[in-house]
Amino acid sequence: FNINIRLKQDPGTRALGHGAVVWDSSVIFSKYMENNPKIFSHSELTGKKVLELGSGCGLAGLSFMIKGAEVVLTDLLPVTTVMTTPNAESVFSQVKSQGNGLTPIRPRVIPLDWSDREASQLIYSTIEPPSLIFDIIIMTDCVFSKALTSSIIETLREHSNSRTDIYCCYEIRDEEINDYFIEEMS
Repeated sequence: FNINIRLKQDPGTRALGHGAVVWDSSVIFSKYMENNPKIFSHSELTGKKVLELGSGCGLAGLSFMIKGAEVVLTDLLPVTTVMTTPNAESVFSQVKSQGNGLTPIRPRVIPLDWSDREASQLIYSTIEPPSLIFDIIIMTDCVFSKALTSSIIETLREHSNSRTDIYCCYEIRDEEINDYFIEEMS
């Protein structure tokens, strides 16, 4: 990416749950983007609308912003307030001030509880033109609970169509949950 970014984390807090740290899968996905420039080039991603579910500290979504995409970062309200928004503002300012020919689009940060169908509609007003459908959806380390997996699958379906690329990067912590996710997404 030719840019060093620093993200706020707070591994000691329990109040933010899983969203307080940058998870390995987010780092791995960002490195995957960096090492696959044909797929993730600035020219390929400029103008693409990207939704990150369960953003936490925001690394994966912000990697798309650095490459020119219009990004919507989502997580639970406490996480977006304490982690996602400050990181998004910091990285956006850093990329904008460094120049390098990059003209980033300020990422939007929206609180989103996957189990709240009405809240999912708020995303509609965050992109231009208004839409619930995204070109790319990214989620890193979001498949870990069967109860949440059903909600995240509904959220993925609601915000995608046959042309949407969905990237799911996560450590398999439970084979049964992983099998359920794969079967439901098929």
